[in-house]
Amino acid sequence: MPIVDKELGVYIKDAKPDKYCNWRECPNHTYDEEINGKITMKKCAKCEFVRYCSKACQRKDWPSHKPMCRVYNLDISDWTAHHKETFKWAAKEALNAYSTTRSKTTTHLLIIDAIRSDFSGAMITPEPFVLLNADIMPFSNVADLGLPPGILDADAKKSREILSEGGLGMVVLVFRVHQRNLSSGITFKIQRHELYETPNDDYSHLQGWASFLRNTINHRLRADDLQVQSIEGAPSGTESTVDSHVQ
Repeated sequence: MPIVDKELGVYIKDAKPDKYCNWRECPNHTYDEEINGKITMKKCAKCEFVRYCSKACQRKDWPSHKPMCRVYNLDISDWTAHHKETFKWAAKEALNAYSTTRSKTTTHLLIIDAIRSDFSGAMITPEPFVLLNADIMPFSNVADLGLPPGILDADAKKSREILSEGGLGMVVLVFRVHQRNLSSGITFKIQRHELYETPNDDYSHLQGWASFLRNTINHRLRADDLQVQSIEGAPSGTESTVDSHVQ
C-alpha cells in the first residue's frame, strides 16, 4: 500500500516489510538478527506488508490482521481534503488567529504528526491515517523537520499582507506522515489557508484544541459534540486553500 498524492501525482513506494513475524505472541515477533536472520519469513500474499515465520502464526494472527489486510493506495491528499475544515479550525485555534495581540499566523505553523493506520497498532480506524499529535512550531525552525530553510518565507509574507488588509492572515499546516513508526521514513504535505475574516478579541480560543482535533480525526469524537464550535463543515469567511507536497 504505497502512499500517494493524486493532486500532485506523487507516489511513495513502500519500504520492504520488517523481517519479523507479525503475530505478537510469536518468539520471532521482535527482530533479532542472529535468530531471525536464519529464518525464512514469508510475506502475506494479499497485502505484501507483513511477514510470518509459519502458516500457523499467520492463521493465529489473522483475526488481528484481517481488518488491515487491504490492497489500496493511502491517499494523503484525499485524507487532508476530507478533513480540511477540521484542520483549518485547529490551526486557527492553535495560532490564536482571531486575536489582535496574540495571533501567531505570521510567525508559526501547525505541525501534525500522523502514521499509517495499518501500522498504528494502537487502534483500528476507517481512516487511512491515524493522527498522533499536533503542535505549533516557529517558521524559523522548519529546518529541524528536514524541510529546506526558508521554504515558508513567502507564507509569512503573505500572512502579513492579509493582516494589513484587515484579515486574520494565513495559517500553514505541515503534515508529517510516518511510514511504520516515529523513526521510519517520513512524507511531508503542506496545506495553506488564507483567512480574510475580521479579527475578534472577544472570541475565546479553545485551550484543548489538540485533543479535540485528535479525537475527531480518529473517530473518537463527533464534530457536532463540540458545543463551542462545529469543526467539520464550520462556516468561515472568504478563503483560499493551497496544497503542496514535499518528500
